[in-house]
Amino acid sequence: MDDEIGPNSLNGTARYPAEAVESTPNPPPQPVPDPRQAGRSSTYSDPDKRIGSVSETSTSSGDLSADALTNRSSNTQRIGANYGYAANVLTIVRRSLDEILLPNSYVERSVRYFVEPHGFVEAKRILNDRRVLVLVSDPDRGRHDAALNALDSMGGLAIREVKREPGESVRITEIPTRSNAGWILDLRQDETVPSSLGRDLASPETRQTLEVSKSYLIVILSPRLWNECSAGGNSLQHYLRRPSALSIIQRRLNGHLPEDVIHRWLGDERIRQRLADATPTDALEWVSRILEVQAIPNSTLTLPKSLESDPNEDDFQAARVRTALEAASNWRTHLLDWYRNNEDCQTRDYLVAAAILEWHGAGDIFTAADRLSAALKGPAHNSSGQQGPGVLELIDRIGAEHNGTYLKFDKLGYREAVLDYVWADRPHLQTNLLKWMCDESLRVPEDPALSDRVVAYVLRWTLRSKDLCHLKEVAYSWSSYPELRSRAVDLFTAAALDSELGKAVRDLLLDWSKPEADVSGDLRALTAEICGGHLALVYKKMMLFRLGNLASIEDDRISQAAQHKISSLWDNVKLRSEIVSHVLRWLSSKDRTIEAGRSTFTVLMSINEQDTQIPAILSYVSTNPEQLDALARGLRVVLEYSPLEREVSLALWSWLTAATRNVEVRQIFESLAVAASAPRGPSDYDAQARIALLDTVILWLHNCPHENQAAAEQVHNTVTKRLVAFDPYRNRQDVTGASQISYQQNVVRDGQ
Repeated sequence: MDDEIGPNSLNGTARYPAEAVESTPNPPPQPVPDPRQAGRSSTYSDPDKRIGSVSETSTSSGDLSADALTNRSSNTQRIGANYGYAANVLTIVRRSLDEILLPNSYVERSVRYFVEPHGFVEAKRILNDRRVLVLVSDPDRGRHDAALNALDSMGGLAIREVKREPGESVRITEIPTRSNAGWILDLRQDETVPSSLGRDLASPETRQTLEVSKSYLIVILSPRLWNECSAGGNSLQHYLRRPSALSIIQRRLNGHLPEDVIHRWLGDERIRQRLADATPTDALEWVSRILEVQAIPNSTLTLPKSLESDPNEDDFQAARVRTALEAASNWRTHLLDWYRNNEDCQTRDYLVAAAILEWHGAGDIFTAADRLSAALKGPAHNSSGQQGPGVLELIDRIGAEHNGTYLKFDKLGYREAVLDYVWADRPHLQTNLLKWMCDESLRVPEDPALSDRVVAYVLRWTLRSKDLCHLKEVAYSWSSYPELRSRAVDLFTAAALDSELGKAVRDLLLDWSKPEADVSGDLRALTAEICGGHLALVYKKMMLFRLGNLASIEDDRISQAAQHKISSLWDNVKLRSEIVSHVLRWLSSKDRTIEAGRSTFTVLMSINEQDTQIPAILSYVSTNPEQLDALARGLRVVLEYSPLEREVSLALWSWLTAATRNVEVRQIFESLAVAASAPRGPSDYDAQARIALLDTVILWLHNCPHENQAAAEQVHNTVTKRLVAFDPYRNRQDVTGASQISYQQNVVRDGQ
């Protein structure tokens, strides 16, 4: 096996980017021309190259290329304290995929910014001497980036992930044999592994295989898992230590800030104390936070009154540090004091409405606050006539700024901190608060900043609570709105890639895809978009199975949506062999899996190659002749389903029509037809597949255009002659007569 371990292997497991310790830092925020787009400020995807803002409409939802996703996610938004100037959900998805698909740019950035933890030299020595290294570590120590760095240090390797999905078999005897490769076998999501794993990794056979191919292998797993399988492999292990947060921050800030500015930040005792026990994820958040606070003009910093008249640079730096520390604390102390001093419901509602609708008009926020009070079952605001506070008074009370058109907060991360405070302070109102947020986004579906904020908050709150009810609320609310459906797809994709929550999300998608599920058509259509999107690059088998379920549903809108996504996956030539392998495996099962296999195979039968318009299955056989018998077995399963599905008949018609135009296609079709309908043995008298094919050929011939009649008759005669040869009880005329009767029955049944 070339690229994989195990017969069912796929692309590697998914991780949430918080674990990607060496992800790219964000630069100081740039001016935002349109304040309504402030939630989508441009940023750097690469420290040395600015990527401009790219409209999300520039990328087709069917485009599964990594470049397409990078374009869609080149914008970022501020999504909360303890996240700093954090990436939006699309960027989270892109980084998760990068960690799995390992594009060169991602590997280069990871190596460039990697900070070696203490003792890492020993890890590289083990890899160099033994060609195998087992990296053992708890989460959030940069395990994946450490593996990339160690492999890169070996020199001249093409670094790749071993393709597999969580829970699939791990068989080291099937080590990849590609030359000069650095392999990462990521077991961070697995619950169990073979007890012999350590012994297998340390075996002479494993080492010899790697030496012959001039390759190396790093296995990443948790201490608990390694304790269960380490016997015989202790000489390969390295327990990864946590790198210094200060070192990570300094490495990241170099090139973005002058050395003296970096020294002022990292030399501040308050910052050093805060970072004493910081994780690598914390460090990356501090990088973003420092860059953003450093970009704040001196004139807008809050200084003590005693210093306002004649501040110096140290005073401004102290103010920046205070701002960063308060933002890192989610402005919790400030908000606690504010809520104590503002018990009026209308003022509190206005603060929350402003938090979700920042950069909107103050009047719009005023009416949104009224709707919020109703959603939370609070008292009606007394705003008739000139009773109660007006807009200007409310803006002053919540500490916001207003330029005559738009409202905004001047505190770093304050908008997110407000919503986090309410979320934590009023847990019994969480469901109603989220529903109100979704409803507000429905009022202005053309405003991507608002829906992006909702998606970002929901993702964070879902990951914290490990409860899918928030995700479901977004799906229920947005699935029927085309303008918002793509945001819901992004949200579910990010959640399904999460290392802790992902399995539950993928199981939810499976439940929604089942024909017997009691869900709306809009929700099924959304499920098809999610399963056929970028998630399918990682979990091919899982997502293809869900699409197969959806394709079998008797609702044209749903089945066509699923068929479209399956076709998009087939367009990726690199995925075709895996798609065929999975579908044929499902068709050979004895349980309900066969239903998804049959519907998916039917979709594949109906696809034509874009350039040649040759049926995709026949084209695949022409380039993979060794697959003919396996595909014929799949075709037999589809043909033996009674009554023959209309989609199968139409697909076979397209095959027959293609056979009239191309001799090679005709030969392939005949070979498939013969193999699919031949008796399984000398005592096999089941002619269901053969009769179904004969019926279809006869019906097709009767409906063939006059100008193609001669070629059609030639195909008909050749195929029927070869099929009838298998039947010891009928001559061709008898079969044709039987087919004519069946044809008439089909006409009556279909109402034609």
